[in-house]
Amino acid sequence: MAPSRTVLTSAANTMAVVCFIVAGAVRWRELAIMLPAVVAGGYLAARGARHLPPFLLRVAIVVLCAGVTVYFFRR
Repeated sequence: MAPSRTVLTSAANTMAVVCFIVAGAVRWRELAIMLPAVVAGGYLAARGARHLPPFLLRVAIVVLCAGVTVYFFRR
C-alpha cells in the first residue's frame, strides 16, 4: 500500500475513534476484552496468510465476504 494512502487511512480511522469517544459510544469494558483478541487475531492471520497460495487466499476472502453479506441480508 502506498505510504500516503496508509497515512490518510490512519488519520481517518483516528478521527472516527475520537468521534466515537466524544459521543460516548465506546463500551470500555467490552473494548478491554476484545482489543487484545483482535490484535492477536490480526497478527496471526497475517502471518498465516503468507503461507497460503494467493489464489486460495483470494477465493477464501470472496467466499467469506459473500457469506457475511448473505447472512446480513437474510437476517
